[in-house]
Amino acid sequence: MPPNQPDHWIRRLRKYLVADLGLSPKTLSLYEPLIRVFLSYPGERNISLEMATEADLKNYLRWQRRRYRKLHGREPGNLRSWRIHHAVPSRHLLRVAQGKWPPASPGDELFGRYQEHLIEQGLQLSKEYRRPARLFTDYLGEHDLDASKVQPSDVAEFLRVALTLARRHRPTRITQPSSWNRVMRRTVHAILRFAQGEWPPGSNPSPVVNTFRQYLVRHQYNHTVVVTAVAAVNQFLRHLQRGGKDQKRRALPMSIHLSRRSDDNMKSAMAVHRRVKAAGDPGIPAPSIECCVSLTQHGHVQSRRAMKLSAFDAT
Repeated sequence: MPPNQPDHWIRRLRKYLVADLGLSPKTLSLYEPLIRVFLSYPGERNISLEMATEADLKNYLRWQRRRYRKLHGREPGNLRSWRIHHAVPSRHLLRVAQGKWPPASPGDELFGRYQEHLIEQGLQLSKEYRRPARLFTDYLGEHDLDASKVQPSDVAEFLRVALTLARRHRPTRITQPSSWNRVMRRTVHAILRFAQGEWPPGSNPSPVVNTFRQYLVRHQYNHTVVVTAVAAVNQFLRHLQRGGKDQKRRALPMSIHLSRRSDDNMKSAMAVHRRVKAAGDPGIPAPSIECCVSLTQHGHVQSRRAMKLSAFDAT
């Protein structure tokens, strides 16, 4: 194991920066004083570069910040730029010492397995949901939480912490807290359904949904229709559960279950039913009127959103 000697590591870093990254010697001359200070920190604490962790790097930056306050009597003028100035050379050096930086974490493994799961289902993690998924898996890793044992209280704490950090560091992304919260919750719930088989606990998919999905597949509806329709039906069933309505009451006249705009919804449902029946194969039965009503009421108005969320509601 190489000792934490400045000359040894600076030679290796120079080769990496120039040969692999194509950086100029001038950049290395700017990095060298910072690297020498960084090497003194783990050396004084008997920390090998090959075994250093992200926590060690964070502690080093805190130590540098205390030194700056003691020397100048104030905080750095631009804290973000100051952190980048000190962290980037250190990260390059740790990448040279360990071969990869940041090191792999349990959160990386969960994130990778979840992406593979989506690909197997013919789905893709959209950009809108990639960052929330990354934040949640990293949070689980940092707090040593096993995704298969996460409880609702853990999710509530994550959402509280994530919202606090987002408001502090990315306030422009929280212009609509309800939208932010919806995206975060759907992402978290989807990952936990993948890890635990169901989420929230005790919420196994209704046999009605599985039967409906099989009906669509059996009658050769395309993938987009299946995903969107199943997402809409899931929303409809959750709507009934939130309202304390027993699913058996759906056998009652549809007017009892519709909102004040029931007439409009019924007309829209009838129109959907006629269009699907007219456009489809004569040998393939169209969805029932009740199905079209639920799709119209909870899916048609939000069809774009349902399409984007299909990777979550349909898995």
